[in-house]
Amino acid sequence: MLVLLTASFWKRWRRSPVAGTRVRIGEYDIDILDVQDNMIKQVKVFPVKPLRESVAE
Repeated sequence: MLVLLTASFWKRWRRSPVAGTRVRIGEYDIDILDVQDNMIKQVKVFPVKPLRESVAE
């Protein structure tokens, strides 16, 4: 599902994914680590809020 959200983000902005880019989708920051043939191959996901805050809510 995460890949679909990322792909839809790039489609909406009409840009090709680039390694080294950070994208925010919902409550997550996503670093694009690897792109091959215009397809995202590897990402790293970080919650915007620390997990302790998210669980407390």
